Amino acid sequence: MKTFIVPKGFIQGRFLPTVVYVRETVDFHTRLCLFNYFSELFPDIKTGAKAYLWFFNSKGALVASREIPLAYQGQLQFDLSLLGVQFEGTAGVSIVPDTEPSAAHNRLVGTGYYVYYYDDEHHSDASHEWEPMQFLKSTSIPWLCVVRPLLFPQTEIIVMNAYYGEDAGEGSAHWHIALRNEQGSILAEKEMPSLLPKASTRFLLKDAFPDIEKIAQHEKHIGVEVKGTNIQGPFTFVRAENGDFNIHHFC
Repeated sequence: MKTFIVPKGFIQGRFLPTVVYVRETVDFHTRLCLFNYFSELFPDIKTGAKAYLWFFNSKGALVASREIPLAYQGQLQFDLSLLGVQFEGTAGVSIVPDTEPSAAHNRLVGTGYYVYYYDDEHHSDASHEWEPMQFLKSTSIPWLCVVRPLLFPQTEIIVMNAYYGEDAGEGSAHWHIALRNEQGSILAEKEMPSLLPKASTRFLLKDAFPDIEKIAQHEKHIGVEVKGTNIQGPFTFVRAENGDFNIHHFC
């Protein structure tokens, strides 16, 4: 079985970073919401922890990183504006306890946290971490999400490369997007440009499928399917006419 090489610092002990979509621009912002949950899981230890944060732009380049201590029962509300960098891409987060509890297994443990998105017009939404960093080539399951292109013609799709290893030959994400009707039949499909390791993309669904509104007029429901190599679960980004937005991961 092939072993993987982990870039230095990503894995501390048995603790593995999980990755989520982030965006920090002039008028759109992201906040990471962390809690030292080891305080609740192992109250007898009363351990502090350290939060490791990595930030990657849409091309997969590391633009910033932080190491922030968390006290026993401590929490952290980290606004990406503190980085002083405007970018869109992904954040990797790992919370590592100062005193590691004993465990009966040696499996890697991902980090749970929440993400708060907001803009300057007081619209907001929240999500949570989605998947751990991957260090071996993988093939995704088909990710599927129902969309309403007639009601929300500006629906966007966010796709992220989940590969954070050092083998560039295996790290690119090659992926495919399709529209399916409620019977599961493919209505349209397209091979999409590959993504470099750690990279991500956000695009209008109707840019990929210019006829999607015409298709939607003849279908009760339309599902978007995304699958390929080295991708994690995609997100949808939908903004209503009043400016409110919704961001959510595929199921």
